[in-house]
Amino acid sequence: MNADDWSMIIPKIVPQNAETLDDMLGGFDARHTAPGICVFPENEWHSSQKNFRDSSTVCIGVRVDGDDIDRTDLSMKLASMALEKDVVPIIFFRGDYSGMERFGFRVEKVSGETEVARLECEEQLKRFWNISVMI
Repeated sequence: MNADDWSMIIPKIVPQNAETLDDMLGGFDARHTAPGICVFPENEWHSSQKNFRDSSTVCIGVRVDGDDIDRTDLSMKLASMALEKDVVPIIFFRGDYSGMERFGFRVEKVSGETEVARLECEEQLKRFWNISVMI
């Protein structure tokens, strides 16, 4: 993402939220009944493929845990940092919906039934995005 992309995202970060249908439809959504599985291809399948993104892009990982974090405030801080430092924040979230998707952030769901499986999933995502810094 470039400065123009972040300049378009920042004005959209407001505390008001659209009415969610997730609670009403949750019983019909398989994500609400199972923790999910992290499926990442083995054997470096992508080594001969073209890169998914510009190799000069710098990504940082941001763990978002719990409901006590003000997503609007965090989104504004991350968007401002991304614009100023020319980095792309990748949100790591261990739930169904982080609340930051609506602002245009890339959110990766960290899945797995055990803590070991979730840590392994997180490590795979860090390798995929070439992330060396997690905050």
